[in-house]
Amino acid sequence: MLFQPMKKLRSIPKKNMNYNQAKRRYPNLNPFGDADRDGVKNMFDCRPFNKNKQDEPFYGDEKVNYPMELDKKTGRYAVPMKYRILDKKTKKYKLRPLNRETGEPI
Repeated sequence: MLFQPMKKLRSIPKKNMNYNQAKRRYPNLNPFGDADRDGVKNMFDCRPFNKNKQDEPFYGDEKVNYPMELDKKTGRYAVPMKYRILDKKTKKYKLRPLNRETGEPI
């Protein structure tokens, strides 16, 4: 066998589908709509049919807004390094928690 077959979309519950899987199974899904009415557009929602899952970091009921800066090398906007911390096990950067009052990293 040259390749592994993908898991059939019919066997994945609708609530557990990510946006790409949902778009393939439901081709008329509006990317700018909000299928689960959670306030996040379908294309930015990690689970467009699950109201309890979003990609944005939260502190309880408050959204956390990290400042963005233009990276001169790549020309893209990114979170500055003082707001990130390196995870030694996975060797990937994670966002540091912010102080609610000052907005500075802890």
